[in-house]
Amino acid sequence: MKTTNPRLNWQLDNVWKWFDEEPSLRVAIITGQGSKAFCAGSNLLEIEPTQKNKDAPWDHAQPQSASAGLARRRGKKPVLAAVNGVALGGGFEIVLNCDISIASPKAVFGLPEPSVGVYAWSGGLPRLVRNLGMPLARDIALTGRRVSAQEALELHLISAIAKTEDSVREETVQKAKQIAATSPDGIIVTRAALREAWESASVERAFQTTQDTYYQKLMNSENSKEAVAGFGALLANAANHFPYLNGTTIAQPTRGEVQYIYPRYVELLDGTILVTVSRREFAQPKNQKAAAAAAFFPVFSGSDGGSSWDYIGNVTDQVNGWGLGAQPALVELTEPIGDYAEGTVLAAGNSWSDKGTHIDVYASTDKGASWEFVSSVAKGGAPNTTNGATPIWEPMLMLYDHQVVCYYSDQRDPLHGQKLAHQVSTDLKKWGPVVDDVAPQTYADRPGMTVITQLPDSTWILVHEYSAGYSLGLAKYPVYYHIAATPLDFITDPGPPTGPGVFLNTMLGDESGWRYKQTYARPAYSRALSIWRNQPHKLGIISGGTYDDGAVNKSRPLSIWVTDLDALVRLAEPPEGPTPLQIYYPDLVRMA
Repeated sequence: MKTTNPRLNWQLDNVWKWFDEEPSLRVAIITGQGSKAFCAGSNLLEIEPTQKNKDAPWDHAQPQSASAGLARRRGKKPVLAAVNGVALGGGFEIVLNCDISIASPKAVFGLPEPSVGVYAWSGGLPRLVRNLGMPLARDIALTGRRVSAQEALELHLISAIAKTEDSVREETVQKAKQIAATSPDGIIVTRAALREAWESASVERAFQTTQDTYYQKLMNSENSKEAVAGFGALLANAANHFPYLNGTTIAQPTRGEVQYIYPRYVELLDGTILVTVSRREFAQPKNQKAAAAAAFFPVFSGSDGGSSWDYIGNVTDQVNGWGLGAQPALVELTEPIGDYAEGTVLAAGNSWSDKGTHIDVYASTDKGASWEFVSSVAKGGAPNTTNGATPIWEPMLMLYDHQVVCYYSDQRDPLHGQKLAHQVSTDLKKWGPVVDDVAPQTYADRPGMTVITQLPDSTWILVHEYSAGYSLGLAKYPVYYHIAATPLDFITDPGPPTGPGVFLNTMLGDESGWRYKQTYARPAYSRALSIWRNQPHKLGIISGGTYDDGAVNKSRPLSIWVTDLDALVRLAEPPEGPTPLQIYYPDLVRMA
């Protein structure tokens, strides 16, 4: 391998996924062809023409694992690098992320990207800082200078130098045999613990994550050998160390009396999953006090991938006397914000009555068991979905750039029946001005229910409902999306034309990459999709009741489905042919 390109990166990404799931394989080695170069990075001559080919975005978009499917790979099993020559740019970034790297005495390393007007985009810069500290990392990255094998060894950037340039591959094979001779289960867990410590900000947090994930499974068996053997079967597929689920009940509301809708979740740093939901009583409350007491967000906790759940507390209105009527949101602080430490869980919700709608924020320092009022983000008129009314709806919380962002739907702007907007806070007490995210030119358009996440290429996707048009269900609320460089600038960078959101996309949101997949999870208002950190090959779907259940006093359980994500996503290159919009809606006039 001399240089890489996006198509090769996708192919190797699939190879490493297959390697992780193939039980007969324990260790892999990557090396370059010949004796002069390990990998010289990306072929820059291919970048411009492939980027112009918008019909084949997989030719220029990278997989999340980046160069050679390795530079940002987390994976399960160890991969060793036999560095037989020059390792520059993406080649050096591959070496930095391999588990063990053995270099030829003549190997040379470096990140020359700044000299050609780009930067090391495959994860090498933060790994260089982790290994060397900022001063030495700056010296190598900003100058683009070459690093010899001897210097790389002294700086702990590689594991060893081979005796000769001709023996580098054989010495790497011998090291791989040493690893393969040990317990494969022990290697998998040890490697996971090492990577957790390397990539986590907190040593204690890294230990606790590994301890919580693996220790009890090893120790519960009759003796250590049986534990390792049993755990080996469990880890034969790391993505399956928790079971697939088919409608497991999280909680059952009182039948004929209470409805659970609008479920939302957060995965905590220790792997605990918290789920909350909007609780609605069918009976009309006698007065405002009774209505407030009945309106709260129950909180449920699980630590085994969704198999079992505990009811641990409620988020209740502590300031308005209106209750928390609808639309919960959850997020965990991964750094201190204001007076609240890392690990604090935040909840937002809509507190409403005939006097107004308030989006309020609450905090929990005990993983969801108890809550305290923090601040009110925004205030609007009484709940009323008629255009011209002035309520606010549907908050979502997110951390970005050392601040908390609260996204929500806003009917207060006289120029829009409803728009999507956000406000930010650096201390959770004071919130900045309202910033538009999606503000349609047509007054009657009503985008709603903001959901945002980051894509593997570091761009951001905003997904929202649109209250008119085509959808696969009976309700005409299709899902639309926008892509932008930051999650704070969607209004100025609206991205590609909007597209339906009942599909999977492996092409960074490219319009031609959406494919409809059946999951068999129950329809609900509205479902939450989840991919747990420790189960990246699985898709969780959390459902409660439907919007119309209240008309017939139907109390559906709050349930979770966990299905095989790899089975839903096409791992091979996307096929050519008509786009899903053309397949499912042949008469659709595309909207900009």
